[in-house]
Amino acid sequence: MERKVNLKVVVVILLFITLIGIYFFIISKDNYPEIHADINKSKSEPVVQKQQVNLVRPILSSDTKIDKQIQALKNKANDLYAETLRKGESIESKQYSYEENWCVAAEDLSQEDYLYAKKLKKEWMLSRGYAYVSDTNEGIQLFRLNDEYLEPYKEIDKESLIQFANDDDLLALLVLVQSDEVSSEVRSKAAQQLVVQGNVSVGLSQLVMDELNNARFAYSEGSDNKEAKEHILQSLAMVEYGLQRKDLSALNAFLMFTNDFKDFLNGLDPKTVVSNADFLEISDRAESFYKKVNEYRAEKNLGELDDKDISKIGDIHYQELLSTTFDQYNDILTSNLFPDNWKETYINKTPCVSRLIARKKYLTEQLPEINRKIRQLERMNKG
Repeated sequence: MERKVNLKVVVVILLFITLIGIYFFIISKDNYPEIHADINKSKSEPVVQKQQVNLVRPILSSDTKIDKQIQALKNKANDLYAETLRKGESIESKQYSYEENWCVAAEDLSQEDYLYAKKLKKEWMLSRGYAYVSDTNEGIQLFRLNDEYLEPYKEIDKESLIQFANDDDLLALLVLVQSDEVSSEVRSKAAQQLVVQGNVSVGLSQLVMDELNNARFAYSEGSDNKEAKEHILQSLAMVEYGLQRKDLSALNAFLMFTNDFKDFLNGLDPKTVVSNADFLEISDRAESFYKKVNEYRAEKNLGELDDKDISKIGDIHYQELLSTTFDQYNDILTSNLFPDNWKETYINKTPCVSRLIARKKYLTEQLPEINRKIRQLERMNKG
Protein backbone atom coordinates (compact mmCIF):
# COMPACT_ATOMS: atom_id res chain seq x y z
CA MET A 1 0.00 0.00 0.00
CA GLU A 2 1.31 3.45 -0.87
CA ARG A 3 2.20 5.64 2.03
CA LYS A 4 0.01 8.70 2.35
CA VAL A 5 2.02 11.86 2.91
CA ASN A 6 0.28 14.92 4.31
CA LEU A 7 1.40 18.31 5.53
CA LYS A 8 1.16 17.24 9.18
CA VAL A 9 4.17 14.97 8.68
CA VAL A 10 6.14 17.80 7.11
CA VAL A 11 5.05 20.21 9.83
CA VAL A 12 6.42 17.91 12.52
CA ILE A 13 9.78 17.71 10.74
CA LEU A 14 9.91 21.45 10.08
CA LEU A 15 8.92 22.19 13.66
CA PHE A 16 11.64 19.93 14.97
CA ILE A 17 14.29 21.67 12.90
CA THR A 18 12.87 25.15 13.50
CA LEU A 19 12.51 24.76 17.25
CA ILE A 20 16.04 23.45 17.62
CA GLY A 21 17.17 26.65 15.93
CA ILE A 22 14.94 28.73 18.20
CA TYR A 23 16.18 26.95 21.32
CA PHE A 24 19.80 27.67 20.57
CA PHE A 25 18.89 31.28 19.80
CA ILE A 26 16.92 32.04 22.95
CA ILE A 27 18.84 29.94 25.47
CA SER A 28 19.34 32.63 28.07
CA LYS A 29 22.53 33.87 29.60
CA ASP A 30 21.30 32.53 32.94
CA ASN A 31 21.33 29.00 31.53
CA TYR A 32 24.55 29.16 29.56
CA PRO A 33 27.60 27.29 30.88
CA GLU A 34 30.13 29.24 32.93
CA ILE A 35 33.68 28.68 31.77
CA HIS A 36 36.14 28.26 34.65
CA ALA A 37 39.59 27.82 33.19
CA ASP A 38 41.77 30.50 31.65
CA ILE A 39 42.16 30.52 27.88
CA ASN A 40 45.41 31.11 26.08
CA LYS A 41 44.88 34.71 25.02
CA SER A 42 46.45 34.42 21.59
CA LYS A 43 44.98 35.34 18.23
CA SER A 44 44.42 31.69 17.44
CA GLU A 45 42.63 31.15 20.75
CA PRO A 46 40.31 34.08 21.51
CA VAL A 47 39.33 35.04 25.03
CA VAL A 48 36.09 33.39 26.09
CA GLN A 49 33.30 35.50 27.48
CA LYS A 50 32.24 34.32 30.92
CA GLN A 51 28.57 33.70 31.57
CA GLN A 52 26.96 33.63 35.00
CA VAL A 53 25.56 30.12 35.06
CA ASN A 54 25.91 26.83 36.82
CA LEU A 55 25.91 23.98 34.31
CA VAL A 56 29.48 23.21 35.34
CA ARG A 57 29.56 23.87 39.07
CA PRO A 58 32.58 25.58 40.69
CA ILE A 59 34.48 23.74 43.38
CA LEU A 60 36.75 24.77 46.24
CA SER A 61 40.48 24.72 45.62
CA SER A 62 41.94 21.39 46.63
CA ASP A 63 45.03 19.32 46.03
CA THR A 64 43.22 16.00 46.15
CA LYS A 65 43.45 13.70 43.16
CA ILE A 66 39.69 13.73 42.56
CA ASP A 67 39.48 17.51 42.73
CA LYS A 68 42.30 17.77 40.21
CA GLN A 69 40.39 15.41 37.92
CA ILE A 70 37.30 17.57 38.29
CA GLN A 71 39.27 20.71 37.50
CA ALA A 72 40.77 18.99 34.46
CA LEU A 73 37.26 18.24 33.22
CA LYS A 74 36.28 21.89 33.70
CA ASN A 75 39.37 22.92 31.78
CA LYS A 76 38.29 20.56 29.02
CA ALA A 77 34.82 22.16 28.96
CA ASN A 78 36.50 25.53 28.68
CA ASP A 79 38.67 24.37 25.78
CA LEU A 80 35.72 22.84 23.96
CA TYR A 81 33.72 26.04 24.35
CA ALA A 82 36.65 28.07 23.02
CA GLU A 83 36.70 25.74 20.03
CA THR A 84 33.09 26.65 19.21
CA LEU A 85 34.19 30.29 19.03
CA ARG A 86 37.15 29.45 16.82
CA LYS A 87 34.75 27.76 14.40
CA GLY A 88 33.31 31.21 13.81
CA GLU A 89 36.63 32.47 12.42
CA SER A 90 35.58 36.06 11.75
CA ILE A 91 33.42 36.16 14.88
CA GLU A 92 35.66 37.52 17.61
CA SER A 93 34.99 36.84 21.27
CA LYS A 94 33.51 40.18 22.25
CA GLN A 95 30.18 41.88 22.72
CA TYR A 96 28.54 43.17 19.56
CA SER A 97 25.78 45.66 18.98
CA TYR A 98 22.71 44.37 17.16
CA GLU A 99 23.78 46.02 13.88
CA GLU A 100 27.19 44.32 13.87
CA ASN A 101 28.36 40.91 12.67
CA TRP A 102 27.06 38.77 15.53
CA CYS A 103 26.01 35.13 15.37
CA VAL A 104 24.74 33.78 18.71
CA ALA A 105 22.41 36.16 20.50
CA ALA A 106 22.94 34.67 23.97
CA GLU A 107 26.71 35.03 23.70
CA ASP A 108 27.37 38.00 21.45
CA LEU A 109 24.78 40.62 22.43
CA SER A 110 24.11 42.74 25.48
CA GLN A 111 21.02 41.83 27.47
CA GLU A 112 19.16 44.76 25.92
CA ASP A 113 20.09 43.84 22.35
CA TYR A 114 19.43 40.17 23.08
CA LEU A 115 15.84 40.93 24.13
CA TYR A 116 15.43 43.21 21.11
CA ALA A 117 16.67 40.46 18.76
CA LYS A 118 14.38 37.92 20.42
CA LYS A 119 11.37 40.20 19.83
CA LEU A 120 12.32 40.83 16.20
CA LYS A 121 12.78 37.13 15.57
CA LYS A 122 9.28 36.30 16.78
CA GLU A 123 7.82 39.02 14.53
CA TRP A 124 9.95 37.88 11.58
CA MET A 125 8.88 34.26 11.92
CA LEU A 126 5.20 35.15 12.12
CA SER A 127 5.49 37.37 9.03
CA ARG A 128 7.04 34.42 7.18
CA GLY A 129 4.24 32.07 8.22
CA TYR A 130 5.94 30.24 11.07
CA ALA A 131 2.75 29.51 12.97
CA TYR A 132 1.71 25.92 13.45
CA VAL A 133 -1.61 24.59 14.65
CA SER A 134 -1.13 22.96 18.04
CA ASP A 135 -2.92 19.63 17.89
CA THR A 136 -2.78 16.09 19.17
CA ASN A 137 -1.92 13.70 16.36
CA GLU A 138 -2.05 9.99 17.12
CA GLY A 139 -1.60 10.70 20.81
CA ILE A 140 1.43 12.94 20.33
CA GLN A 141 1.20 16.60 21.30
CA LEU A 142 2.78 18.61 18.52
CA PHE A 143 5.21 21.40 19.29
CA ARG A 144 3.82 24.88 19.82
CA LEU A 145 5.02 27.81 17.73
CA ASN A 146 2.99 31.03 17.45
CA ASP A 147 -0.13 28.89 17.70
CA GLU A 148 -1.74 31.44 20.03
CA TYR A 149 -2.39 33.59 16.96
CA LEU A 150 -4.24 30.72 15.30
CA GLU A 151 -6.40 29.64 18.25
CA PRO A 152 -9.42 31.89 17.40
CA TYR A 153 -9.54 30.41 13.89
CA LYS A 154 -9.53 26.80 15.02
CA GLU A 155 -13.09 27.09 16.31
CA ILE A 156 -14.46 28.58 13.08
CA ASP A 157 -16.52 26.28 10.86
CA LYS A 158 -14.94 25.13 7.62
CA GLU A 159 -17.09 27.27 5.31
CA SER A 160 -16.38 30.47 7.25
CA LEU A 161 -12.69 29.63 7.41
CA ILE A 162 -12.58 29.23 3.64
CA GLN A 163 -14.36 32.56 3.24
CA PHE A 164 -11.79 34.30 5.44
CA ALA A 165 -9.06 32.60 3.41
CA ASN A 166 -10.62 33.80 0.15
CA ASP A 167 -10.25 37.32 1.54
CA ASP A 168 -6.51 36.64 2.01
CA ASP A 169 -6.68 36.48 5.80
CA LEU A 170 -3.15 35.30 6.59
CA LEU A 171 -4.02 33.45 9.80
CA ALA A 172 -7.05 31.76 8.25
CA LEU A 173 -4.85 30.60 5.37
CA LEU A 174 -2.29 29.19 7.80
CA VAL A 175 -4.98 27.19 9.60
CA LEU A 176 -6.56 26.04 6.35
CA VAL A 177 -3.33 24.81 4.75
CA GLN A 178 -2.69 22.66 7.84
CA SER A 179 -6.23 21.29 8.07
CA ASP A 180 -7.02 17.62 7.52
CA GLU A 181 -10.71 18.47 7.11
CA VAL A 182 -10.47 20.10 3.67
CA SER A 183 -9.54 18.71 0.28
CA SER A 184 -6.02 18.77 -1.10
CA GLU A 185 -7.22 21.26 -3.72
CA VAL A 186 -8.35 23.69 -1.01
CA ARG A 187 -5.04 23.29 0.84
CA SER A 188 -3.05 23.87 -2.34
CA LYS A 189 -5.03 27.00 -3.18
CA ALA A 190 -4.43 28.31 0.34
CA ALA A 191 -0.73 27.53 -0.05
CA GLN A 192 -0.58 29.50 -3.30
CA GLN A 193 -2.24 32.49 -1.62
CA LEU A 194 0.22 32.28 1.26
CA VAL A 195 3.19 32.30 -1.11
CA VAL A 196 1.82 35.39 -2.85
CA GLN A 197 1.59 37.05 0.55
CA GLY A 198 5.26 36.31 1.14
CA ASN A 199 4.96 33.07 3.10
CA VAL A 200 7.90 30.77 2.41
CA SER A 201 7.44 28.28 5.25
CA VAL A 202 4.20 26.28 5.46
CA GLY A 203 2.75 27.61 2.19
CA LEU A 204 5.77 26.97 0.00
CA SER A 205 6.40 23.60 1.68
CA GLN A 206 2.87 22.53 0.73
CA LEU A 207 3.49 23.42 -2.92
CA VAL A 208 6.80 21.54 -2.94
CA MET A 209 5.08 18.57 -1.38
CA ASP A 210 2.34 18.73 -4.03
CA GLU A 211 4.96 18.44 -6.77
CA LEU A 212 6.73 15.58 -5.00
CA ASN A 213 3.47 13.71 -4.51
CA ASN A 214 2.76 14.17 -8.23
CA ALA A 215 6.22 12.77 -8.97
CA ARG A 216 5.45 9.81 -6.74
CA PHE A 217 2.24 9.01 -8.60
CA ALA A 218 3.87 9.49 -12.02
CA TYR A 219 6.85 7.29 -11.25
CA SER A 220 7.00 3.80 -12.70
CA GLU A 221 10.11 1.69 -12.25
CA GLY A 222 11.75 0.86 -15.56
CA SER A 223 10.14 3.62 -17.64
CA ASP A 224 11.73 6.90 -18.75
CA ASN A 225 9.78 8.81 -16.07
CA LYS A 226 9.88 12.15 -17.87
CA GLU A 227 6.74 13.28 -16.09
CA ALA A 228 8.11 12.31 -12.69
CA LYS A 229 11.33 14.21 -13.40
CA GLU A 230 9.32 17.24 -14.48
CA HIS A 231 7.69 17.39 -11.05
CA ILE A 232 11.05 16.93 -9.29
CA LEU A 233 12.52 19.83 -11.28
CA GLN A 234 9.56 22.05 -10.46
CA SER A 235 9.80 21.19 -6.77
CA LEU A 236 13.49 22.16 -6.80
CA ALA A 237 12.65 25.43 -8.54
CA MET A 238 10.32 26.25 -5.65
CA VAL A 239 13.02 25.19 -3.21
CA GLU A 240 15.45 27.60 -4.87
CA TYR A 241 12.86 30.37 -4.70
CA GLY A 242 12.59 29.73 -0.95
CA LEU A 243 16.37 29.84 -0.62
CA GLN A 244 16.48 33.12 -2.52
CA ARG A 245 13.97 34.42 0.01
CA LYS A 246 16.26 33.23 2.83
CA ASP A 247 14.12 30.35 4.04
CA LEU A 248 14.88 26.64 4.37
CA SER A 249 11.42 25.19 4.99
CA ALA A 250 10.85 24.10 1.39
CA LEU A 251 14.36 22.63 1.21
CA ASN A 252 13.71 20.64 4.38
CA ALA A 253 10.46 19.29 2.93
CA PHE A 254 12.38 18.20 -0.19
CA LEU A 255 15.16 16.66 1.91
CA MET A 256 12.66 14.75 4.02
CA PHE A 257 11.19 13.13 0.89
CA THR A 258 14.64 12.46 -0.58
CA ASN A 259 15.99 10.99 2.64
CA ASP A 260 13.12 8.50 2.79
CA PHE A 261 12.44 8.19 -0.95
CA LYS A 262 11.57 4.50 -0.79
CA ASP A 263 8.46 5.30 1.26
CA PHE A 264 7.65 8.92 0.37
CA LEU A 265 8.43 8.66 -3.36
CA ASN A 266 7.72 4.97 -3.99
CA GLY A 267 11.39 4.31 -4.71
CA LEU A 268 12.01 7.36 -6.91
CA ASP A 269 15.39 8.72 -5.82
CA PRO A 270 15.82 12.36 -6.92
CA LYS A 271 19.60 11.84 -6.97
CA THR A 272 19.18 9.40 -9.88
CA VAL A 273 16.95 11.57 -12.06
CA VAL A 274 18.43 15.05 -11.51
CA SER A 275 21.88 16.01 -12.73
CA ASN A 276 23.92 19.15 -12.09
CA ALA A 277 23.16 20.24 -15.65
CA ASP A 278 19.45 20.34 -14.77
CA PHE A 279 20.06 23.10 -12.25
CA LEU A 280 20.43 25.68 -15.02
CA GLU A 281 16.83 24.96 -15.96
CA ILE A 282 15.86 24.86 -12.28
CA SER A 283 17.32 28.34 -11.78
CA ASP A 284 15.40 29.64 -14.79
CA ARG A 285 12.21 28.16 -13.37
CA ALA A 286 12.93 29.70 -9.97
CA GLU A 287 13.35 33.11 -11.59
CA SER A 288 10.06 32.66 -13.45
CA PHE A 289 8.36 31.60 -10.23
CA TYR A 290 9.73 34.69 -8.47
CA LYS A 291 8.41 36.94 -11.26
CA LYS A 292 5.03 35.23 -11.24
CA VAL A 293 4.68 35.76 -7.48
CA ASN A 294 5.42 39.47 -7.91
CA GLU A 295 2.90 39.69 -10.76
CA TYR A 296 0.20 38.26 -8.51
CA ARG A 297 1.27 40.64 -5.75
CA ALA A 298 0.93 43.58 -8.13
CA GLU A 299 -2.63 42.49 -8.93
CA LYS A 300 -3.38 42.62 -5.20
CA ASN A 301 -1.62 45.98 -4.80
CA LEU A 302 1.09 44.38 -2.68
CA GLY A 303 4.68 45.56 -2.79
CA GLU A 304 7.24 43.71 -4.88
CA LEU A 305 9.31 41.10 -3.08
CA ASP A 306 13.04 41.66 -3.24
CA ASP A 307 16.05 39.81 -1.86
CA LYS A 308 17.16 43.13 -0.37
CA ASP A 309 14.23 43.15 2.04
CA ILE A 310 15.81 40.35 4.10
CA SER A 311 16.49 41.76 7.56
CA LYS A 312 19.43 41.13 9.85
CA ILE A 313 17.34 38.83 12.02
CA GLY A 314 16.17 37.01 8.87
CA ASP A 315 19.77 36.27 7.92
CA ILE A 316 20.57 35.03 11.44
CA HIS A 317 17.46 32.83 11.42
CA TYR A 318 18.53 31.36 8.08
CA GLN A 319 21.96 30.42 9.42
CA GLU A 320 20.47 28.90 12.57
CA LEU A 321 18.15 26.69 10.55
CA LEU A 322 20.91 25.82 8.10
CA SER A 323 23.02 24.53 10.98
CA THR A 324 20.18 22.24 12.12
CA THR A 325 19.49 21.20 8.51
CA PHE A 326 23.11 20.09 8.19
CA ASP A 327 22.68 18.19 11.43
CA GLN A 328 19.71 16.31 9.97
CA TYR A 329 20.69 15.91 6.31
CA ASN A 330 24.44 16.43 6.00
CA ASP A 331 24.96 13.45 3.67
CA ILE A 332 22.40 14.68 1.14
CA LEU A 333 23.50 18.32 1.32
CA THR A 334 27.12 17.37 0.64
CA SER A 335 26.28 14.78 -2.04
CA ASN A 336 26.41 15.27 -5.80
CA LEU A 337 22.69 16.07 -5.87
CA PHE A 338 23.27 19.79 -5.41
CA PRO A 339 25.65 21.76 -7.67
CA ASP A 340 28.65 23.71 -6.43
CA ASN A 341 26.96 27.08 -6.84
CA TRP A 342 24.22 26.00 -4.39
CA LYS A 343 26.86 24.82 -1.93
CA GLU A 344 28.70 28.12 -2.24
CA THR A 345 25.62 30.28 -1.76
CA TYR A 346 22.44 28.73 -0.36
CA ILE A 347 23.87 25.84 1.67
CA ASN A 348 27.27 27.23 2.53
CA LYS A 349 28.80 26.46 5.92
CA THR A 350 29.61 30.04 6.83
CA PRO A 351 31.70 30.72 9.94
CA CYS A 352 28.47 31.37 11.84
CA VAL A 353 26.89 28.10 10.65
CA SER A 354 30.06 26.19 11.61
CA ARG A 355 30.01 27.82 15.03
CA LEU A 356 26.35 26.94 15.55
CA ILE A 357 26.97 23.31 14.58
CA ALA A 358 29.89 23.08 17.01
CA ARG A 359 27.89 24.88 19.70
CA LYS A 360 24.99 22.45 19.45
CA LYS A 361 27.37 19.51 19.80
CA TYR A 362 28.96 21.18 22.81
CA LEU A 363 25.64 21.88 24.55
CA THR A 364 23.91 18.58 23.76
CA GLU A 365 26.77 16.07 23.80
CA GLN A 366 30.11 17.24 25.13
CA LEU A 367 29.06 19.39 28.09
CA PRO A 368 26.43 16.93 29.44
CA GLU A 369 29.02 14.15 29.32
CA ILE A 370 31.54 16.31 31.20
CA ASN A 371 28.88 17.21 33.78
CA ARG A 372 28.05 13.52 34.20
CA LYS A 373 31.69 12.70 34.90
CA ILE A 374 32.01 15.62 37.32
CA ARG A 375 28.95 14.52 39.30
CA GLN A 376 30.32 11.00 39.43
CA LEU A 377 33.66 12.25 40.80
CA GLU A 378 31.92 14.52 43.31
CA ARG A 379 29.95 11.56 44.65
CA MET A 380 33.20 9.64 45.00
CA ASN A 381 34.75 12.60 46.80
CA LYS A 382 31.87 12.76 49.28
CA GLY A 383 31.97 9.02 49.82
